[in-house]
Amino acid sequence: KADNFGKESDDIYEFYNLGLGEPMAISAANAKGIGDVLDKVYEMLPSIDALEDDNEIIKVAVIGKPNVGKSSLTNAILGEDILPTASRPCTSVCTELRFKNDGTGHVGRAIKKDGTPTESDYDFNNLIKMIDGPTGAIGQCAAYHHIELEYDIAQLETENQNLNMLCAAGVVIVDCPGYESPYACSEDIIDEYISKATHTFWMNPVTKFGGLAEVNKIKN
Repeated sequence: KADNFGKESDDIYEFYNLGLGEPMAISAANAKGIGDVLDKVYEMLPSIDALEDDNEIIKVAVIGKPNVGKSSLTNAILGEDILPTASRPCTSVCTELRFKNDGTGHVGRAIKKDGTPTESDYDFNNLIKMIDGPTGAIGQCAAYHHIELEYDIAQLETENQNLNMLCAAGVVIVDCPGYESPYACSEDIIDEYISKATHTFWMNPVTKFGGLAEVNKIKN
């Protein structure tokens, strides 16, 4: 996360020492570096032929400390403001974003920690409020393993090539709460998503080299 894009460009080179791949300086607020992230996402996607031969679900986990801009980055990649964002920590529960194109509307559900869904589906907008810790009952989502949002791109007024691509490839993006979140999210669930993800984006402020706990979790 490099909101002061010009001033912080040299700081990113320190992150090469982690051995986690190529660091990318981005600022979702200033729309800087998002194209580089999208290019990396394109590289991750299989070819059309591979999609026909392989039913594996591509899960991309977005992790990091609270309030580093994980949801803002995800929205910028999607080209739509789907997830709640603010200047304070928002995400209170792991959120799976899936995409469809059938005109039936946006839907979602909350999955309990025993793996069963809630008895009835929540309204999509109410689920967004639950995800945003301060707007819902704090700790409410502690009872849930994750929330699933299924976004219907057929409802959009203008075509979104990014969502079309993610929908066609069957990509699931998982927006995770921050480690040491002020909300009652189980960090074991975040660890579970890291272990099961096919790809992981780890966000860290470029001027605060650290987050070694997350680095060790990724490497292990």
